[in-house]
Amino acid sequence: MSMDKIKKPTAELFRQIVNEKGGNLTKVAEKLRVSRVTIWNWTKSDKEFMDIVRDERSRLFDDCLATAKVVA
Repeated sequence: MSMDKIKKPTAELFRQIVNEKGGNLTKVAEKLRVSRVTIWNWTKSDKEFMDIVRDERSRLFDDCLATAKVVA
């Protein structure tokens, strides 16, 4: 599929899907029906998209750390 036929979602929609999929870019790509490479290209070319992914992954890390402290 050529790049001009792939519609990049709004940052709001992208954030919603990234949160829903727990930061898993493969699952985000499946939901948006694009390749993972396309998602990666969007994050490389758009700081807001990169920040969305980083924010979600940071949140997940914090959640895991909190859980580990409870278990320990």
